[in-house]
Amino acid sequence: MQPQHIYRVQWTEEAARIRDSIEGDRKRYLLEGVELLAADPFHEQSRAMNASGTLRKAIVTDGILAEYDVVAEVAVIIFIELFDSMSALRPADPA
Repeated sequence: MQPQHIYRVQWTEEAARIRDSIEGDRKRYLLEGVELLAADPFHEQSRAMNASGTLRKAIVTDGILAEYDVVAEVAVIIFIELFDSMSALRPADPA
């Protein structure tokens, strides 16, 4: 069995600033999700944002969306968007 190819991950300054502002488990979950993207940047749970399919977005963990571009052997994290369910137009009802 051949070893799985892992894409190198690079972060834009803006994405790195957002990543660095996150703390605790949420940051760990973000980094784990990005590791999964590095292993498969075209994962079925990701979505293409351009015709060639290289500019993509994926929810990497609960409440965190990553936009990234796959260029050669590199997955460039362009932008990280944080979501809080309470900021939704119609928040979910508490259980």
